[in-house]
Amino acid sequence: MARNSPKTRDIRYILKNGIKKSNQYFAVYTLKNAEIREPRLFAANLAKKAVKKASARNLYKRRIKAVFAKHKGLFGQVDVLIMPRPGIAGLLTFAEIEENLLRLFPKRDK
Repeated sequence: MARNSPKTRDIRYILKNGIKKSNQYFAVYTLKNAEIREPRLFAANLAKKAVKKASARNLYKRRIKAVFAKHKGLFGQVDVLIMPRPGIAGLLTFAEIEENLLRLFPKRDK
């Protein structure tokens, strides 16, 4: 996974021009980008209001990043912005996060 710090302007651009899909746990924005060779994950921010403990917030962020890294072969040249919703506090396991997150990603033709 490409490690670059997301710029505010990049995130705003994805929010404005990307394709949004959401469920009760996540909002996912995807935007095709011909300038990159592999998908980029821009943000997985989780509000303190949604999950009170920092350790729990960090756990969810690590799990989201792990799902993205595990399944990045499903994407092409795409920028991805993942925004967890307050309902994420109800998901306990990696498998639940993975299942709910993968439902939102567009299927890639092979």
